[in-house]
Amino acid sequence: MSSSGPLRLSIYVLFAALSVAACQAPGTESVATPDPADQVAELAREVWQRRLERSALLRVREGLPAERLDDLGYQASAEDARLAAELLERARAVEPEALGETDRLTLESLIWDLETSVEGLEWFWHESVLTPYSTPLGQLRPLFAAQPLDSAEAVDAYLSLLDQVPAFVEALARRVEGQVERGIYVPRPALPACIGLIRALAAPSEVGPFAPGEGRPAGLDAAERERLEAGIATRVEDRINPALNALAERLEGEDYTQSAPEGVGARQWPRGEEYYRYAARRFTTMDVEPEAIHEIGHQLVAELEEAMAQVRREVGFEGSREEFHVMLREDPRFFPQSAEEVAERLTQAGEDFEAVVDR
Repeated sequence: MSSSGPLRLSIYVLFAALSVAACQAPGTESVATPDPADQVAELAREVWQRRLERSALLRVREGLPAERLDDLGYQASAEDARLAAELLERARAVEPEALGETDRLTLESLIWDLETSVEGLEWFWHESVLTPYSTPLGQLRPLFAAQPLDSAEAVDAYLSLLDQVPAFVEALARRVEGQVERGIYVPRPALPACIGLIRALAAPSEVGPFAPGEGRPAGLDAAERERLEAGIATRVEDRINPALNALAERLEGEDYTQSAPEGVGARQWPRGEEYYRYAARRFTTMDVEPEAIHEIGHQLVAELEEAMAQVRREVGFEGSREEFHVMLREDPRFFPQSAEEVAERLTQAGEDFEAVVDR
């Protein structure tokens, strides 16, 4: 391009700007039209920021300080739903046709997430909070294990977070009582595991989930280590363990155990089938019915069974499926004999996987 090119371009841009200004009515100012991609980015940022504000464990995973435990109360969830409704209105106002493919998919994901968040408030009391695989109590151990303990300020922060645990457990207990009032109980077969989880958390302060662990306070001087250990012991023995034990005793009580259903599944709860249909959409992120998901599961199991049968035929195994599984568990050929062999097999598996992905 000749040296006159940039100058000519600048003149064109200036002329266009003057033309737009000349078309404006006197006394008015131009209002920039929001860029749809920028709108999507801002919506995503606000949704993510709310998640960070609400989840202590998420903050830790993102390398941020966790200064307070999660609020398990209904009012906090109601506020989440209110904010989600506001963001949803803004998201629906964005023109998807003006977006690139990535931004359009992001917008669709945001709308889905916000819609299910708004709808989820109706099912606040149906959400499982005590099953071992889905309980807020499960975050306590990794959360405290991730807290730094390398200074007096870190000790203060650790003990401050520990001060919140009794209220956290009591909020969970209130959630349980709210479920009881609505006829929602942990299924009886799951109760022993739930109670066992709670009792395990209520261990002595020096060995429980809130103990700092061997070597963690190594950067502290003797006085700070002593302050930390004494602070943990006092809080655990006087406040945290009594709250945990009270929750366990509530579940062990005859009035709870006798009311807990023998069967499992949400359908046995009041409005349980409605809730399950909502949960299926929320957790699969697809607008599908549970019956369709169940049928897909049956089809996939049948395909896996046939694929495994094909493997048995290819290797010349003449026994049953059960006999083949026994052979896999017991044949020494399938057990590496050294660290080098473990590494070799893992490397080979990775290469095989990459070869399939590349196709």
